[in-house]
Amino acid sequence: MPPVANLSAADADSVLRGSGFTNIVQVGEGSASIPQGQVIRTEPAAETPYALDQEIRLIVSDGPQPVQMINLIGRAPEAAQQWLTENELVPQIEEVPLATGDPNIGLVFNHFPEPGQPAFQGTQVKLLIGVDSGTTTTDTTVPTTETTDTTTETTAPEETTSTETTVEPDDG
Repeated sequence: MPPVANLSAADADSVLRGSGFTNIVQVGEGSASIPQGQVIRTEPAAETPYALDQEIRLIVSDGPQPVQMINLIGRAPEAAQQWLTENELVPQIEEVPLATGDPNIGLVFNHFPEPGQPAFQGTQVKLLIGVDSGTTTTDTTVPTTETTDTTTETTAPEETTSTETTVEPDDG
């Protein structure tokens, strides 16, 4: 079977039919590297001996396809890069200095596009990777005091008048 990869689907079909093959089927597949409408590969592979009436599958590029971003946060950079590469996305690493002891050191702590967003094959995905800055953090929280209204109501004592009566004992 002749090689037809990178030809347009129409040209590849013509080459194969011109070589005597009669059972040709086109199947679309997303590709970031092969332009839409061009043949990615054939099944069976080129140069494989094949009967003229057996099915030949032309795998034709549908162009870049959207990939649903998964959550890569908390993963090792190598694992995140592997997933991106397998999905025909291009990792772009940005190292961000973090304070010593930060749990995100050595991990992806954010990425763009974000989880759940689409990214087209062939586009860059920015991975933010935490690296140790050599500094430590200190608690800079300023204590706050809460003021409350403590108005106390006082009343003046009531004025009273008293009369003292002295009774003298009777001598008699």
